[in-house]
Amino acid sequence: MCFSATASFVNITGPVVATVVGKHIVYVMQPISWPALPILYLAATCVSGFFSSHTFVRLFGVLALVAAIIAYIVHVEALASVWCFFAAVLSTLIYCHLRFRNWGGYPLEHLLPGVDRLVPL
Repeated sequence: MCFSATASFVNITGPVVATVVGKHIVYVMQPISWPALPILYLAATCVSGFFSSHTFVRLFGVLALVAAIIAYIVHVEALASVWCFFAAVLSTLIYCHLRFRNWGGYPLEHLLPGVDRLVPL
């Protein structure tokens, strides 16, 4: 909540410019004066999942943190848009989890047509 309040304040009080740089959207805005804020954001969105009793939520937290680190390493200038892309991809995991949870997991025949004919190596 602290992050969203600060981001909202930055968007309201200062100009935010979005430009396309190297096939990514780069947002330019006034700098956030509290450097711990991104760490708190990652703690709330990724690390909090580590403490869940649900295996899927822990997996999602790990994948989200790995995606955030990759986004930071690969495209630090376009971190916001690359992170949003990774988060959208990870959202498909949430869909699959909710879609197949009453079926005892993720049936491969729905994800990969013809998988029942595959022979294990």
